Amino acid sequence: MTDHPPLIAVTDAELEDLRARLRATRWPTRWPVEGWEAGADTTEVRRLAEYWATGYDWRTHEARINALPDHTAVIGGTPVHYLRFDGERPGALPIVLTHGWPSTFLELTDLARRLAEPSKHGGDASDAFTVVVPSLPGYAFSPQRPDLPPTLQTHQIWHRLMRDELGFDRYAAHGGDLGAGITSRLGEAYPESLAGIHLLAVAAPQEYDAAGLTPDEQTYLDQVANWSAEEGGYQHQQNTRPLTLAHALSDSPTGLLAWIVEKYRAWSDSGGDLSSRFTDDFVLTQASLYWFTGTISTSFRPYYEYARGLTRRVEKVEVPTAVAVFPADLTRPRAPGPSAPTTSPGTRRCRAADTSPPTKSRNCSPTTSPSSSANCAETDPAAVQERAGHQTRTTWQRPPGEDGDHTGRRPGTRHPETAGRELLPEPLLERREPTQGAKVWLEIRRSKCAGDARSLERRDRWVERVGKRLDRLQETS
Repeated sequence: MTDHPPLIAVTDAELEDLRARLRATRWPTRWPVEGWEAGADTTEVRRLAEYWATGYDWRTHEARINALPDHTAVIGGTPVHYLRFDGERPGALPIVLTHGWPSTFLELTDLARRLAEPSKHGGDASDAFTVVVPSLPGYAFSPQRPDLPPTLQTHQIWHRLMRDELGFDRYAAHGGDLGAGITSRLGEAYPESLAGIHLLAVAAPQEYDAAGLTPDEQTYLDQVANWSAEEGGYQHQQNTRPLTLAHALSDSPTGLLAWIVEKYRAWSDSGGDLSSRFTDDFVLTQASLYWFTGTISTSFRPYYEYARGLTRRVEKVEVPTAVAVFPADLTRPRAPGPSAPTTSPGTRRCRAADTSPPTKSRNCSPTTSPSSSANCAETDPAAVQERAGHQTRTTWQRPPGEDGDHTGRRPGTRHPETAGRELLPEPLLERREPTQGAKVWLEIRRSKCAGDARSLERRDRWVERVGKRLDRLQETS
């Protein structure tokens, strides 16, 4: 049930225009390379485009979208689209889930249902949350903010939505990719309202004492630099000249599809087989949302704003913070253990972290967004923290073969289905079969340094470091 007319009603003429454009695609001349080596695989994009034009049933998915519990609030003069899933128990803690790019609110709907009604999915009703899933400004059904730089930052809009519009004095927050930065800012700006935050992935710090790095920390920074050099072209384009790209993708559904599908394949733990993680209909529904709402252009704005320093720096996050690090993350810091030097309690690992998206998670599915960026933390792996009358425990889940039993669990730790449930229940962590090696490493932290937007100067230093690493790689190859 909604508080306004159907969310989306694509006309027959709009559908036929899309199909005609797909049929009239002018395909690029083939290169003498195989598959996805140089970007989107033409064979796969052709297959998806043909299905989009001739077999994909938009009306079925349109009806499902319109059946969602959607609402619109006007915050600071700008409409904000959001979904609300009420928890199955009275007094359920509210939580706001924030997606990233090229995600939309749709990626989080299954997760939201599981959080709101855990008893229907094998969980306990006492773990229910009331879940709010907003669309980022400029995404899907949330118009972009009219001013640049924006008067209201996204985290400020979210807080007004949760507190002033929905009446929640205290709530939790989760985010991945762009959503991780927004969630970190919520925790920093409104500690009196945030019960805790949960982030996907860990961003590389942009400022640190190189002399004080451990070998594992240096390895992680090298991984980030290599990933940025190999996979970061999309980000540099969207940081610097997003409107040049926007003209092409706003006019060509095939170009839009290629830009999106290549990211879903590269950033998921699909092993190169996109269909092992996403159905064709899922991918095409995401592409259709961007196409019919005309928002691929405005979806680039957060990147441009980060790169231009238009997002306020985050100095410190002190609310309870959980960071999920998955075995298939593209740049994965190692868990503290006997073979990895750890930082003693009260010692900072870094001076500042970047909440723009330098890395992506390979553990994404239709229930979780591809992730990047989180905060770095002052950590004590044995810490137990109080939150709203509950305790949250530090729990490590190691992959099979690493100082644990055949299930991948470290002796003495709890199973992911119960670990850390007091802060966020297991469905918020990604679901994987044990044979797929995706046991969760979950650390409950208290953050002492979070991220900020890259200034132009810091971005240039980052590009210079990446260039030097590439030069060294070429010299040794």
